[in-house]
Amino acid sequence: MRKITQNIVGVISLGVLATSWSIGQATETGLVISNPAATDAPTTAPTTDPTAEPTAEPSASASATPTASAKATPAPSKTASTSAASVTKKSDAISYVAHRRQGDMQISVTKQGSKITDVSIISGGTEGGDWASVPGLLADAALKAQGSGFGNIGGATHTTDAFKTALENALAKF
Repeated sequence: MRKITQNIVGVISLGVLATSWSIGQATETGLVISNPAATDAPTTAPTTDPTAEPTAEPSASASATPTASAKATPAPSKTASTSAASVTKKSDAISYVAHRRQGDMQISVTKQGSKITDVSIISGGTEGGDWASVPGLLADAALKAQGSGFGNIGGATHTTDAFKTALENALAKF
């Protein structure tokens, strides 16, 4: 085998190995990378199915009753939403160094009652390219975990640590 062919095969093998390791790190730390659109679709489908089932069963008895129950279902949801006001708090700016660059991580957290409903990064994060999605992944992980109890993102450990510290700082202000 020629030397250049050996070098090319070696570089490709290293790329496959590095990618496998990154995926293994994400799995090992419990971080699940998912498409938000994919998670919304299953949530929407079960919500529609339970509404359809009660409507189909009572329609054999009386068609007016299912219509009334279908109208009554959205009303409690709206009442529940308005009864607990949303409150947003900002974290202090948390200094961190990632990839030889110093930055400040500051986030805002919105809670409705005891549930975290939104996490937004005000400043901080990572540079573009492959790392552009890291801030969004961190915010999604915080929402799913309802706090900072989630794993690190491989290769973005300093950014993840700064995000978790800022998240805990903001949550302490509630």
